[in-house]
Amino acid sequence: MKILVISYHYPPFNVVASYRAKAYADYLPKYGYDVTVVTHPWKDVEKEVEFVQKGKLTEIRLPRNKCWLGKWLQLFNRIRGVRTLIHYLFLWLGYLDGNNSAFDIYFLYRNFLRNHLKGNDYDCLLAIFSPYHHLRLAYEIKKEFGIPYVLDFRDLYDNQVANVGYRPKFGIRLQNYFKKMFFKKVMNEAEFIVSVSDELVQFLIDLGKVDGFTIMNGYEYDAFKNYIRKSTKQFTISYIGTVHQHQDWNSYFDVLKTFIQSLEANQEKVILQFVGVDQLFSERLDEWRMSVTSNKFELFVRPRVPKEEVINLFSLTSVLLLPTMQGKAGFVSGKTLEYLATEIPILTYPDDGEAIATLVRSTKAGFVLDSKESLSSSLEAIYQDWKKDGVTRSAIDPVLIRQFSRENQVKKFSDLLKNRFEQNI
Repeated sequence: MKILVISYHYPPFNVVASYRAKAYADYLPKYGYDVTVVTHPWKDVEKEVEFVQKGKLTEIRLPRNKCWLGKWLQLFNRIRGVRTLIHYLFLWLGYLDGNNSAFDIYFLYRNFLRNHLKGNDYDCLLAIFSPYHHLRLAYEIKKEFGIPYVLDFRDLYDNQVANVGYRPKFGIRLQNYFKKMFFKKVMNEAEFIVSVSDELVQFLIDLGKVDGFTIMNGYEYDAFKNYIRKSTKQFTISYIGTVHQHQDWNSYFDVLKTFIQSLEANQEKVILQFVGVDQLFSERLDEWRMSVTSNKFELFVRPRVPKEEVINLFSLTSVLLLPTMQGKAGFVSGKTLEYLATEIPILTYPDDGEAIATLVRSTKAGFVLDSKESLSSSLEAIYQDWKKDGVTRSAIDPVLIRQFSRENQVKKFSDLLKNRFEQNI
């Protein structure tokens, strides 16, 4: 079976979204599929279309060239009133990405694919959102070439729209109306849709007449093949990943301050490390550091680091912090699943009953807590466990962990394809 994958995000572009597309490219060929990915070179200089063959995988990388419409829109976008008018005009027309560079990419993909598909046959197209034009292209290609498509949603058109009680301003409501209508239109023509959590899948299938299934982001199993927990002389508390505005860090800061200030003079310093955080959060950490009236800790703050270094940091960590995403229903980051794979106890707060809390609780990967008092006592219990031999352990079943690997998640997707297109396998 031949599958065409459209994904703007793809390595070497180093963002989380790239690795979801890469997982399909890496693992679908193992289950018998011929996969062609259309993406970009992601180089400083991009001039020509690149074709790279890797067994049953073909990568087609399109240079990000500007089209005539994108150039004109760039000129008009400098005029505030005209920019707003153009924005809503294109929303009404169903071009939802909302900037001139997106038009460049859309026409680049469309022109290439219309040519490519005249001489190449595919059994199915997989379009990964975002951007919106991937969904539009899937819809248009089905109409013109008769190729059925599957849609993959990492996000919603507004990641707060699934939250109970969400009341956006009028301008956002108007934009969301157009986006919701567009989602319905393209989903109703899809074979099925997939998304990263049960909550997001349910929202999407309620929106359109379509079957939906959960395919989580997963973690890279191979990256953990040589992973070994190490006994440490210092108790190490880590947060590794992007900080989000929906996380309650103030409660963690209060508990950490109390914990550190309770350490006795003869005890080793505690290590606190925050990796992958932005400048704004770094400044918050500096302010918090100044408020702690104890020298029994060392604070390390670092930007994003390579995957190999992340694995090493995990091996030296005693406890992981994982705030829930309050007001962001269904959100589970790829880093959450890496946390599970480490077998390090996780402290999750507050217990909002949403996806992250449910995942940590159901896998017994750590503690899901509903008060600062319980957060504090759980941290102290993990610390006492660490003092025995310098290593901490979660109660998660190692066999269970494997089901959250990217390979296993793609296997689930492969099974969905086989059930839908069985006659072509």
